[in-house]
Amino acid sequence: MRIIPFLLVALFAFSCTDKKSVDTTQPEEASLQDYVSAINDVYVDVYTTNGMDVVTKDIFESVEGGTIEGYFDSGELRRVLVTLYNPNGQMIEDYYYHEGELIFVLEEEIAMIQDQVSAEIVDVSILKATYYFNKGEMLYWKGFDNKEIDPETEDFEEAATSWMQLAEARKNALAEENI
Repeated sequence: MRIIPFLLVALFAFSCTDKKSVDTTQPEEASLQDYVSAINDVYVDVYTTNGMDVVTKDIFESVEGGTIEGYFDSGELRRVLVTLYNPNGQMIEDYYYHEGELIFVLEEEIAMIQDQVSAEIVDVSILKATYYFNKGEMLYWKGFDNKEIDPETEDFEEAATSWMQLAEARKNALAEENI
């Protein structure tokens, strides 16, 4: 069963047609909060995906499979959306690009609790984490508990490496014939 992340749809239902620009100056020169705000503007613009060309492929990384979608604006990759299904919900990896560079990742875990008798869904929980990047480096991470993760920690460094590698693998998967 596919669940549309209704909270995101409600938040970003409006449409932007102009490409947003991102000030890619280093955080020392511009405040981190200003950079995060600029990325959020691009995220809203790209999230709507109006008028973009879409490439969709099936992937088989989970028990129940999934999809990978690439969104292209005038030939430029702007978004990669990966949805992996499992018996109790789904995992979503949502990658955003600006001028070929990864700038943002939204990770969601959606869990559905079903009534054992009626099989009706009685509860849905959505956990979200966000990751912000600039020129190949992760600058900011807000975890599933909505708290900022200290960039000086080993966890931050490992997550940065992992997300950059996974983002590259997802881009490459769009170009493969069979995944």
